Amino acid sequence: MISLLRTPSVRRILYYAAAVLFSLLFGFFVIRPALRARSETSLEPQGDGEYEVQARGYHGPVFFRLKLDRAGRLTDFTLLSSREHPLYAPREAVEEYLGRLVGRKLSEVEEVDGISGATVTTEGIRTALLPGRGRVDWAALGLFSAFWLLTVALTALRSRRLLLAAGFLWLIYVGVLENSLLSIYSLLQLSSGLLLLPGAAVATALLYRNVYCRHVCPFGFLQNLAARIPLDRMPGLRRSALPGIARAGKFFLLAVAVGSFIMADELYLEPYVHLFSRKPLWWLYLLPAGLLLVSVFVRRFWCRGFCPLGAALELAEKVRQWGVLGVRPRWGLVESGRTGAVPLILGAFALVLLSNVLLLLYGTTALIPK
Repeated sequence: MISLLRTPSVRRILYYAAAVLFSLLFGFFVIRPALRARSETSLEPQGDGEYEVQARGYHGPVFFRLKLDRAGRLTDFTLLSSREHPLYAPREAVEEYLGRLVGRKLSEVEEVDGISGATVTTEGIRTALLPGRGRVDWAALGLFSAFWLLTVALTALRSRRLLLAAGFLWLIYVGVLENSLLSIYSLLQLSSGLLLLPGAAVATALLYRNVYCRHVCPFGFLQNLAARIPLDRMPGLRRSALPGIARAGKFFLLAVAVGSFIMADELYLEPYVHLFSRKPLWWLYLLPAGLLLVSVFVRRFWCRGFCPLGAALELAEKVRQWGVLGVRPRWGLVESGRTGAVPLILGAFALVLLSNVLLLLYGTTALIPK
């Protein structure tokens, strides 16, 4: 029996069966927040035109009370509590958004501009105020699925020019329009503005290849563009290789991220997720800009060396290689006596440390009441 399980054909069948089952379960739990949106929100009448509302946000629920006149227009509101993280949706921003709804009917809330950089929070409030809005947008999911399958097909065909065009479209779609770049925390929390994105990234890595990091991730695409700058035409400049020992950084950050997630705390290990947040905080953009500058000299510096999300998807890809091909996983952590690995590692961790300090300072000041 054991010898039969070791045969390549049986091993592949068992692996793909298990991977498909896992992918289906993972996809179900990704879509579940949308399927349960109505059950996690409430619009409870309190009498005399007053309602108490519970909205599902990105990091936690938002509770507020509103009052409607006889014409169904919102005349007043009181924000009771907000458990959203102050970086994404500070209390002042939630109150400002609710204030913009005053004078509007509930059916008109979609016409009001949402909270800048807090799409999930805005959608949660709108879902609570509009009956039936929590239903899944199957047309949007179908379009996303078709575009994803097209990208997988182009990857299989190795069409570099078309993949470059697809990467640009993903940059616009995932980054600029949806602001839904995956991070290790959105993967663990199964919370993304694009519901199928976490499941598609994991399932594709388990079943085929790590397509997300190679051709979908907007920050990875920008690093690829940075690597296309012809340094050989510039005197005194040259591109360096990433030492093998430096690739241990992303696995270390992955372990730190999983540990902080288990302890119900979120560390800011991926500053690039704020690249498209459109927040008026100039220093948020210095961090990813600095990483892109390093990527000009070290190709895909952050992706290959220090991205915890990339480490998780790389583990999934190595599981596939082991389960299908019987190839023992190699983690690329080779011995290296090069001193160049030291400043690379220290530089990356310095950027991460700086992002944590700045975000902590901002979060602290945002909690101070007016």
